Amino acid sequence: MSDQQHDVGPPAPQRPETPFTGRDLVRQTFSAWAVSVVGAATWITGSWLLSAGGPVSTSGSIVPIVVVGYAVISLVLFWVFAPLALILGRALRHVRPVRTHVLAFAGLGTAVCFVVVLAGELGLGVFEILSGPVGWLAAVGAGLCTGAGRFWAFRARRRRNG
Repeated sequence: MSDQQHDVGPPAPQRPETPFTGRDLVRQTFSAWAVSVVGAATWITGSWLLSAGGPVSTSGSIVPIVVVGYAVISLVLFWVFAPLALILGRALRHVRPVRTHVLAFAGLGTAVCFVVVLAGELGLGVFEILSGPVGWLAAVGAGLCTGAGRFWAFRARRRRNG
């Protein structure tokens, strides 16, 4: 018997690949970080404005310092955990729907931030500021930022590729 007699039909079509390149990782990481800094700055400023001191208080001079501190710490954390995003992106390379990628990355960002919040709950150094409800809300915010970063990485590739 020849090999042609055993063929049942045409070969199964290959699923299209959604590559996750180093360029995607950089775009996604910086996009997610930028969204998180804008969100945190809004939250910190809003909290300060709604506090007892309000905009006429001299304690407002600390707001930019807190925002810059957040920006620096969060940038480091985004890049420390970027290898997890690279692994997830490569694992999803055969998954076509953008929403699946966005949801998976939002879940990853939330899970990573939950770990950071747990470190705060346990009283581990600088992360103590994240203990309590603010930290848990920040974890959800981090997930949204990570999902948004993945979405923007897709849009950037779509624009680049035409």
